[in-house]
Amino acid sequence: FVILAGAKLSSKMPVVEKFLEKGSRVFLGGAMAHPIMASRGVDIKNSKTEDLDVLKISTNSNILVPVDYIWNDRDMIVDAGEKTLDVIKNEVENSKNILWNGPLGLYEDGFYAGTEALIHILDGKKDKNIVLGGGDTLTVLEKYPYFTCSYISLSGGAMLEFLAKGNLPGIESNNN
Repeated sequence: FVILAGAKLSSKMPVVEKFLEKGSRVFLGGAMAHPIMASRGVDIKNSKTEDLDVLKISTNSNILVPVDYIWNDRDMIVDAGEKTLDVIKNEVENSKNILWNGPLGLYEDGFYAGTEALIHILDGKKDKNIVLGGGDTLTVLEKYPYFTCSYISLSGGAMLEFLAKGNLPGIESNNN
C-alpha cells in the first residue's frame, strides 16, 4: 500500500504509474489528490490543484483519494477527514508493505490532525514493512521520537525516483 501526499502530483506521476502497473493500491493525499478528485466530479472549490491529464490514473480502481476532508475559511481542502483515515487504516491492516511519503494535510498551517492519525495507524506495526521518506514526513515525526518503522529515507524524492526507475545516476556510476 502506497501513501503519497504533498503539493504536486506531476512530480510523483512516474512512481504512481509504476506502482499501479504492479497492481498496488495507491492513496493520494494533500493537493496532489485534487486533480483526481476534480476529474471524478468532486467540487474542490478554491483548493490548490494542477492542470494535468489524469484520466489514465483517475479511472484506475487502485487509486484512492480522500472521501471526506477538512476545509479552511477560504474554501480550500486542507486535511483528510475521519472517513478517509478509516479507509487508510483498512488498507494498512490488509497490507504487508507500506510506503509513506508526505503529510496528509497542510501541516505547516496547523492542519496536521490527519497526518497525526496516520502516524498512530502506522506506529508499532511490527508485522508490516513500513518505509517512510521525505523531509516533510520526517519533520512531522519529530514530535514522535518513539515511532517505529522498517526504514526511513531522508531523501524522499530520490527514494521515489529510485522506486520508479529502478536506479539513480549516482548508484549507476558506482556500479560500473
